[in-house]
Formats: sequence, C-alpha cells, structure tokens
Amino acid sequence: DGPNPGIVLGAETEADLDVEVAGAVAKNAQIDLVVAAPTETTSGDRLAAEYIVDNNLAPVMSMSFGDCEADLGAGGNAFFNSLWEQAAAQGTSVSIATGDGGSATCEAGASAAMNGLAVSGIASTPFNVAVGGTDFNQTSLNASTYWNSTNNATTLESADGYIPEVPWNLSCASAGLQGCSGLPQNSPSLVVGGGSGGQSTVYSKPVWQNGPEITGTPATDGHRDIPDVSLFSSVGSSSDAAWIICDPFAVNPLEPTACSLYSGTGYVLIGGTSASAPAIAGIMALVDEYMASQPTPVTRQGNPNYALYYLASTENYSNCASAAVPGLANNACTFYDITSGNNSVPCVGGSPNCSATTSGSTGVLVETGSPSTPAYPATAGYDLATGLGSINVTNLVHNWTSFKRTAPTVTLQLNGGAAVNITHGASVPVSINVTPSSPVPTGDASLLETQGSTTTTFNTFTLSNGSASGSTNFLPGGSSYTVHAHYAGDVNYSPVDSNAVPVNSVSPEASNTAVSVTTYSVNLTTGAVTAQPNATSFPYGTLYDIRMVVTNSSGTPCVSSTTAPFAYPCPTGSVSFTDNGSTLNSNFFPSPSTLNTEGLTEVPSILAELESRCGGCFLSGGSHTLSATYSGDNSYNPSPGSATITITPAPTTTTLTSINGYSANVVVIGRTFNINFDVSASDWGESPDGNATVFDGTTPIAGPLGVLGSGNCISGQCGSLGVIGATVSGASGPHSITVEFDGSQNYVSSVSNALVVNALYPTTMSATANPSTVYVGQNTPVTLTATVDTTNPASNPGLKPTGTVTFQGTSSPVTITAMPDASGNWELQATTTVTPQGTTLYTAAYSGDSNYVQNGQNVEVAVVYPDFSVTSGPAPAPITGGQTGTFTFTITPMTDYASTVTLNCASALIANTPCNFSPSPVSLNNGVPVTVTLSLPVPPPSSNLTAMAAPRRLRRVPFNSPGRPAWWGLSVIAFMAALMLTLRGRGRSLRAAVALASVGLFCFLIGCGGGGGAGGGGGGGGGGGPVATTTTLTTTSTKLAPNASATLTANVAPTSAASGNACFLEDGAGVCSALVNGTAQEAVANPGAPGFVGTHFFAAQFQPSGSALPSQSGQLSIVFTGSMPLAVCGVTGGNSHCLSPTITIQ
Repeated sequence: DGPNPGIVLGAETEADLDVEVAGAVAKNAQIDLVVAAPTETTSGDRLAAEYIVDNNLAPVMSMSFGDCEADLGAGGNAFFNSLWEQAAAQGTSVSIATGDGGSATCEAGASAAMNGLAVSGIASTPFNVAVGGTDFNQTSLNASTYWNSTNNATTLESADGYIPEVPWNLSCASAGLQGCSGLPQNSPSLVVGGGSGGQSTVYSKPVWQNGPEITGTPATDGHRDIPDVSLFSSVGSSSDAAWIICDPFAVNPLEPTACSLYSGTGYVLIGGTSASAPAIAGIMALVDEYMASQPTPVTRQGNPNYALYYLASTENYSNCASAAVPGLANNACTFYDITSGNNSVPCVGGSPNCSATTSGSTGVLVETGSPSTPAYPATAGYDLATGLGSINVTNLVHNWTSFKRTAPTVTLQLNGGAAVNITHGASVPVSINVTPSSPVPTGDASLLETQGSTTTTFNTFTLSNGSASGSTNFLPGGSSYTVHAHYAGDVNYSPVDSNAVPVNSVSPEASNTAVSVTTYSVNLTTGAVTAQPNATSFPYGTLYDIRMVVTNSSGTPCVSSTTAPFAYPCPTGSVSFTDNGSTLNSNFFPSPSTLNTEGLTEVPSILAELESRCGGCFLSGGSHTLSATYSGDNSYNPSPGSATITITPAPTTTTLTSINGYSANVVVIGRTFNINFDVSASDWGESPDGNATVFDGTTPIAGPLGVLGSGNCISGQCGSLGVIGATVSGASGPHSITVEFDGSQNYVSSVSNALVVNALYPTTMSATANPSTVYVGQNTPVTLTATVDTTNPASNPGLKPTGTVTFQGTSSPVTITAMPDASGNWELQATTTVTPQGTTLYTAAYSGDSNYVQNGQNVEVAVVYPDFSVTSGPAPAPITGGQTGTFTFTITPMTDYASTVTLNCASALIANTPCNFSPSPVSLNNGVPVTVTLSLPVPPPSSNLTAMAAPRRLRRVPFNSPGRPAWWGLSVIAFMAALMLTLRGRGRSLRAAVALASVGLFCFLIGCGGGGGAGGGGGGGGGGGPVATTTTLTTTSTKLAPNASATLTANVAPTSAASGNACFLEDGAGVCSALVNGTAQEAVANPGAPGFVGTHFFAAQFQPSGSALPSQSGQLSIVFTGSMPLAVCGVTGGNSHCLSPTITIQ
C-alpha cells in the first residue's frame, strides 16, 4: 500500500511468520501479504490494515502487531474499533494477536511490570477474534510420550496426537505468588513474557460473550474479555518447542541465503501470539472452504465469535480438559480446556495490582480484588489466560454447521429509488431493511460496490430496529456498476447480501494536491523524535520527508485523528514528483509514487533514512521547487501542487587533532610533516567534502587539498578525516598551525583550533670507526668520530650548534668541537676511544638544541676470529671392510694470531664407521700450518653366512590390544619407527615391509603376547613350562655391491613351538614377518647412496604367539660397498671451511 517500505528487520520477520504459518495451516490457500511504509502520522501496519478492509481484499485477515489500550488513546481505539467493525460488516473474519506481555501487555519484554494489568486495544474490540498463546505441558524428559522420533514420510508430522497444554508463560510468575521472590536481577525468568489476556477498559461485554451457558465466562464483569481462543505460541520455554519459519534476513541480514531443509540454513525458531493469530486465520480459511461446500453456502463468516462462543456453550468442558485428553484417542472436543498455569508476570513492588507492596521488591500481578490470585489463572471453561481454550481444528470446522441461524432478507435502496447520476462526493440517501422483524435483527450492514471483478467496501451502517437509513458520499467514481448491502448477521441471523442496486454514473470531482515538507529532530539519548511540519528552510542533512497529499477540492485530508476512519473517499492513483524540474534518485524518490490508502505519499521515507542511512536521500544545499502532479482516478480529476524550500549549508567543526612531525609538536624546517584533522557535522546526510588549506600563522603552507567524505553520517553524527603534508620555512622557534575547511554547497566553512609547533633546523650526521675491524683478544684501541653538519653559515654566531653527542655502548669520555666545515657552514665534531672485546654497534646521538634537531648515526666495529684455509692431501685409497683407511689435509692460519680449529664430518657418515682426527682440535699459532690425519675404521663382514645364539629367556611385556588406553602409544611409536626406517632409506624390500607391518615392529620394541615374564624351561606337553627356542639367521651374502641384494632367512627351532613372528633387525631397527613352518625371509638391498655405504649389523628375534619363549639370533655383518663424498670441516669462531674427499668401501 503506497511506497514500498523495503526490508525492515523485525517487521519483515513478523510478515514472514504470518504468511508461512497461515499458509501451513490452510494449504493451497491464496495468501496476500500487504505491506505499507509508515507516514509521519500513521504506522505502516495501520495503513496495511486499512487497505485490506477498504478493498475487501479477502474473507479472512490476521494482524500480529499490538498496542495497549492506554497507549492508543481514544482516537486509536476508535480507529481500530471502526475498522474491524467495517471488516466484520463486510464479512471479513479478523484474527488479532493479544500480545506477548502476559497480563501486562503494555510492558512486554520488560523485566517487571510497573503499570498493572492491561490488554491490547487492537485485539480488544468486539469485532475480531483475539488470539492468545499456549505452551506444551511437557519437558524433554517425557517428550517421547507425545512425539515420534521420525517424521511421517508424506506429511512430515511427528506428533502422536494431542499434547496437553498450559498458558504460554516465560516468567517466574508461572510458579505462583512467590515465584519471583528473591530472584537475582539477571534471572532470565524475570521477564514480562507470555500469552496476553485480560479485561478491556474500553469495551463492554459483547452479547455473544455474555452467556451463563458457557462455563467460566465472567458474565458480571461488564468488560470485553480476551483472549477468545488460544493456540501454541511458545519459544524459549522448558517444553523445548517452537515454531520454525524460513527467514534468511533474520539469520544474516547482510548476506541472506536461501533456506535449506538439508543444511538447516535460513531457518529460525520463533513464537508468540504473532504465530497463533495467523494460525487461527488459516483455520478460518478452512471453515470458509467447508461452509462454501454446504447446501446453503456461506463463503464469509464475518465475526467468528458468534459461532465460537455458541460451540463452546454446547461443549461438555469436563470431558475436554487438556490434561485429561488422551494423546492418541479420537475425541469429540471442539475446544481443549486448559485448567492449569497462568499468564501472570513479574511486577515492581508497590505498583498497581502487584502482590508485593514494598518498593524495591518483586511480586507477581494479581487479580483486582483478589490479591492472592495471580492474574490470570487457567480455570475450567473460559478464562483470561487462554479464553475458550485451544482448538481441535477438524472438529471445529465440521461442527461449524451446528451453529444454526435464520437467513434474513436484506433490501437496499439508494437515492430514494431514483437513478444515481452524480458527481463524486455528492450525498446519496441510503435505506437498508433486514427482515423478519422478530427477533429484531441487530448488528451492522456494509455497502459494497462491484465494478467488473472487483468489489470494495465504502460504508458501514448500524441497524436500529432492523433497519438503517442515512446517506453516503462514498459512492466511488465510475459508471454502470452495482451496489449491494452485506448484512453481517448476529446471534439469530446469518450473514446475507441484499439486492444489487445499479449506479448509472458517478463523475470525478476536482482534486487538490498539496506538497509540504516536515523536518524531524532526534534526541540521540532518549530516541524521541520531534516533527516540524511545513518547513520552508532548514540545514542540509536534517531528517525530513516530502509529503504529497491529494484531497478533494476542500483541501481537507480524507482521514485524520478526529475521523474514524474516513471523512470521505480517499483519492487513489499516483503522484509524479520533480525537484527544480528534474527527477531524483528513484531509489529514494520514486516517481510516480503510489498513494497509500489515506491518499498521500511521502518521499523519502523517514524510516529509510534512519534504518538505511541513505545519504543519497538528502537534497543538496540551495533552493528547491518541489512539484507534484496527481494522476487522477475514477473519482478525482488530476491536479498539480508545489512547494519551495531552501536548504542551507550545515555548520561544521574543523579540529586539528595531531601533527606527525619529528616528534610531538616538533617539526624540521624544510621537511614535510603530516597534519591530521577532521571536519565534523551533526546531521544525517553525507559526510562533509570540500577543500582544506593549512596555514602557518596567516601564511598558507599546504593546499587547498580535497577532503573526501567518509560516507553516510551515522546516528546524526558524521565526520571526514584528512591528512595533509606540509612544510614550514623561516626561522626556528614556535609556529602556529591551523587548518581551514573551505566549505561546500552542503557545508559551512570552518577554521580549526591552532597547534603550536617548535620548528628546528635540519642536521645531517655521520659516524666512523678507525680501525673498523680488530681481532679477538688483541685489545686494539679504536677511535670513534661523529660529525653533525648544518646548512647555516659559521659567520652567524647565533646559530652555532651546541648540545651534546653521546656514544651509546661506551662510557669513554667524548670530546666535542664546533667549527666551520669545508663549505663554511657550522659543524659539530665529537670523538672518543673504545676497546671492544666483541663486535659492537655504537650509536652516536646528538641531543639537538634550541635551533637544531636531534640526530643519530650507527657505526659498527667488527671483532673477528683469525681465519684459516684447508688444503687436501692425496686422494684416499679404497678401504676394504675390516680395515682402516686414512686421509690427510693441511690447515694453514691466515694471521699470526693464535686460534683453535675444531674438526668434524658434517655430512652423511659411513655406516657404523666413526671419524677419528689427529690432532683434534688443531691449535694454530704464528702462522704455522698443521697437517691432520683422518682415520676411518670400517668393521669387517661376518666370516660365516649363519649366526645363532644359545637359547635364553627374553622377558615378555604384556601387549595392550586395540581399544585399551595404551593403544595410542603403540600407534605413535610404530609411526616413529616407520618414519625412522624411511628416513634412513634401507633396502627396498625391507622398507616395503615397514609400511605393511609397522605394528609388528613395535611388538619387537616392547614385547608382544599375553602373560608376564618367562617361567622355567621345559617343552610342550600338558602342564609343562614354556618351551625354550633357538633362532638362527642366515644370509646369502656378507658383502653387497651397489644395487645388489641378499636374502635373510630366520629359522626358529623347534618348529613345533615356532608360532609367531620373526623380526629382522638392521642396526637395531627392523620389521617383523609371520613364521611359516618355523621360517621367515626378508630381502635387503644396497642402494649405493651416501649414508648406506659401510658395514651394517643384522639380527633376528623370535616373538612367539603361544607359550614358547622368545629367542634371538647372533649378529651378521654385511658390508655395503660403494663410493661417497664425505664432508670434512674445520670451524673456529664464525669461520668454517670444508673438504669433500671421495671415500670408497670395497
């Protein structure tokens, strides 16, 4: 209705909830969602409700917004009473949420009520169904009693049947009078939250609610009581139940994603009577569908309360108590009577209707005149917590036909029976008569016009003695259409339509289009908004809207706070809009802009300005002629309108925040420094932009430079940050720096505060060391010299540099002299002497003085070790396994200073062969070379191909099977063993075995099998001790050339006991294989690569799986022949030199 309000968080969720719940209850029903942007006088929900009713949009409507009677005031209550009366008169069933504040609707969401009992005025009229809330009377502990663990494959339902209910109540008051006493202030149950209900202070009791035949109805209280009915509304309670809806914007408003049943994205859990109200609307759609299929169809039920309370009067409530209804049984109940719990809420001690009378304490709301009864308890029959109860939908729909009423005859006469040929707005006599006359028909009748396929309502009349007479000026423009009266019915008579009366012609009348501007100021502390209508001049960035109102020729709006709701038919159509003859940004100033149901439109939406921070919403500074042209409709002719406004530049404040010079408020003459400033304003538009200039006193020293705005203002505050580089010139001393913002079309110029900086002449500095390198232990003195140069002539004694020069890293005295340099400028020279014992970085620091800036420079003195060189001797001869090879080399000092050289073999070593140096370490002195001999003793190969050892008992360690606590340790150690073998790169077959049997390797390392340590000897046979075993290892060769291989065979005797694994060890690590007839084999290969050449030691170990004792073979030595480079290195201090002789093993 009217301009699109866009996505408004919160309201958007309410809309999603209403549409999805109503559509879920009434599957395949047409659901129309009506949204409207708020205006300066009317909220969007009211405008949308007006649109639905005035356009007779649907036979059922729901609304989930609320406002308590006290806040609505007389005008607001009259508005909704008139609107819902019109809806009921035309046959529309209206379902309204009672609210989520329990018995204190005015204060929903607060921690405690302060104003006593209250109900929503939107829900309390006698012309709508007021819908409260219930909760499942279950906990997660007994949920299986009522729910299946899986969903029905077709319907997706999972409930077994009816689930007992209580009033929905999130508060501590649900526990009774003392439920809120002594709770901490942050307790989550200290909340005004639950299904609302209570007594209206505006409306008296309707006739359909005033029946003693309905159990529990307070017939003597004289008030309209709500709710009428209730449905499940819970979220966040102990029942762990809630409604689920698809609302991607509520989940992530910045990046909403489509809802997915599989991933669960986009869905939210929600509750409140905002869910139960559209559910009732969906149920009424089912009723309409069912009643339309009856022999005497009734497609519109109007106010459902006549039927609801009639059906309640016929029910035996004692058989339909919620807690007593079996979950799986069929039953005849229309309403489930909820008889336990309440909808009372916490209250501030001493406040109206509070059980606690002491200020500072917390009580619960209690009934008027009954301080011991929480307001309000669920009781047998009707109560103010849940109304008539919750609903058995199937029974309600099918029992609706039992509400028997007489179908009356309704006659309508317009214009005294004469033809209707008028100009729109002219008054036409109306006469409506409903018969029979006994009992006397009561209630309302509405006038509806039908043009083509569209039917709309335009007047409502209340019957007196079965008839209504008067006049209407609401006949819509058009020709050759019909008007009929719809009688809404009452307790005795059903709804029915009158005869159709033709209207010949209603020609359009003159219209008037008015353009005005309303400005708004916002108190950022309280959030209060103050409106200033008919503004003609205001600063840029002021919150405003342009209001275009189309009226009849009188210029009086069709609706106001004193008309409930309309004085005459509101114009429809649209208004085209220009500013100084041009259209504006269509996102904020749509043209044409659709009139809302009250005949007006506003651009841009004030809500959009506040919510979206739309800097582009704001007109720029200057004069603006705002022109609007109304398009006209069947009832009104087109008309123009205009207004002229002036937008003045907004004031600004420029603040110089800091200067990033040499140091705090110190700058160097001739060198660029940064000036940081901001230009701020208190408005809602876009941040200030324009130019800024930097001044030194009155002299501009930088700029003008453009200042870029930082985007839209936020919460009425905005600023633009700026950084400008500037330099000062002239003499040293204080300089006053300011920044001037030059202003723009939208902002006034401003000058910043002044920051005084101290300007100093620049200096350059150098530092030297003589000598710059000395040797360790020589205690050589070094002279450090620092020079500070200036650009000022030495002929000016007033600019002679003073101050101090220090050398950080030494406490030696410093000599400082000021003198002219080679160019005749002042120079400061400082010297000192040091004796470094290690490499040292010295920092020469000049302190500066009143004319010159401080400075500093580093100089390093290196203290080094004497270097040496390494020269290779003759190439080493091949070494036969079992022999010792040698290699000689010479170390020559490069100075006469003494030093010590340590020796090592730095790369991959020869297997099982140490590097023996002689001498080691090497002492150098007086420049004399030293010859070093490297000895390499290679172990011999085994003389036999077989190795065995005498039987011996090996201790067996209990083995933890997978799943026991130690298993993770097996995995770790087995992995490390496999990694070790891989890194060392044994033969291909052996490495392959590692990958397949890493756990077997671990068995060798810690022992496998069950039982404890070995017992005494003995063989097999019943009752004897463990069998002793012997393990023999055999190789096919004890010397392997590169790429050659040998086969290792392990034999365990006796074979009758050889059940288990044989583990093959190479240099202490290996793999295990299962024994077959006491024998296992593995292949070993020589890859011929560095790190493999040399002698390797092999053994085999038997790991029994039965009662035999483990055993281990003797050792076999196998020589891997080949050549490899061996890195031989000498190191002293930071100096290192290496040789790489080739070593051959044969």
